[in-house]
Amino acid sequence: MAEFHAEIDVSIVIPCYNEEENIGKMLAAFNAAFSGDSGGVEIIFVDNGSTDRTCELLQKSVADFPFANFVHLPENLGYGHGILAGLAAAKGKIAGYMHGDMQVLPESVLEIARSVSSTGKNEPFFFKARRYGRSFSEVFFTLGMTLFCSILFRSWLADINAQPTFFRKNFLADAGNFPRDFSFDLYLYLLAKKKGIRLIRKPVRVYERARGVSSWNRGIFSKFALSIAFMKAALNIRRTLGLMDQKQGI
Repeated sequence: MAEFHAEIDVSIVIPCYNEEENIGKMLAAFNAAFSGDSGGVEIIFVDNGSTDRTCELLQKSVADFPFANFVHLPENLGYGHGILAGLAAAKGKIAGYMHGDMQVLPESVLEIARSVSSTGKNEPFFFKARRYGRSFSEVFFTLGMTLFCSILFRSWLADINAQPTFFRKNFLADAGNFPRDFSFDLYLYLLAKKKGIRLIRKPVRVYERARGVSSWNRGIFSKFALSIAFMKAALNIRRTLGLMDQKQGI
């Protein structure tokens, strides 16, 4: 079992919605990746209003892993809402998040976490992975969203939903009203660009979903539906950021 460090440097939030088939595997994989020492990294699992046994399994399991913490949300109010709940419980000065579907290996995430923790003291940064290893259809839809959002916001926004994402926790202090849905990634990405924060990108291998069924990626029609919803959300974000600029006199 990984030794726990009382002083936390990095907090990693993992929102889980109906991930009962991946909970045990995730905890075991993180424990193995720590190699006996958590090194000041904590993992915060968020049960984001799951309707399966995710909450029950997390409650039973995290007690056996000193590096793990658990937040329960009785209702799913959105992907972004789950991440924000986890970030509110984070103890590290550096925070990040990733999906709970095991598409990115825990050892890769911890390698990145330790890398960003050595970034210059108090230097603002925004880390977003650059994914590789995905199917042609996933790359195609990602490219479509990249082009749409880059034109809309007049800034190159590649692989918007790539995981994991890391930043200094104080980056969120004056970030306005976060979207609570799947557009959370886009909002943070834009906020980092708006603030002129140094963007760090490194390639991260993505694998097939370990177990269970995705709540949205269920074929070509679900991808199209998500794309349309994402475009609408992007337009809302543009309006929100525009209002922020007006209030700040920009």
